[in-house]
Amino acid sequence: RGTLVNSAFLKRQIQSRFPEISPERVEVLHNGVDATALDPARCVRRMGVRRELGVSEGAPLVTAVGRLTTVKNYPLLLRVFARVLPTFPKAALSVVGEGGDLESLKALSEALGIAGRVRFTGFRKDIPEILHASDLFVHTSLMEGFPNPVLQAMAMGKTVVATDERG
Repeated sequence: RGTLVNSAFLKRQIQSRFPEISPERVEVLHNGVDATALDPARCVRRMGVRRELGVSEGAPLVTAVGRLTTVKNYPLLLRVFARVLPTFPKAALSVVGEGGDLESLKALSEALGIAGRVRFTGFRKDIPEILHASDLFVHTSLMEGFPNPVLQAMAMGKTVVATDERG
């Protein structure tokens, strides 16, 4: 009966790949986030999360959230972090998520000499607390529809640096 997508970019993709689908049958419904759960005033574990990650209060904490897969482009994130680290030697990078690229990303962080500053946390249920403890959110995906982690970071009032993923 129709197709539901979460961005105008994906609607255009559907229309270009499937011209037989009428544009009127493709609707855009943007993602949303629970603003109540993502209220910084409700987050009380900033220092506890930073201690858990081994990051002192004065050190910049950069965070990325998502599946550890090729499309998320985490090698770019690690390479950029390696270039920024000499300017901000106390900075730490928290990569939150699970996926098949974990071992290769750990190996790349070792090869880049930044493994001591990168925390691969695995899956976390406390994303609001992680974001509250962070100073900057980075999203390096190659392609997205309308990424929830970016919305979550914005709802938490974090500065977001993201690739132009067109979604």
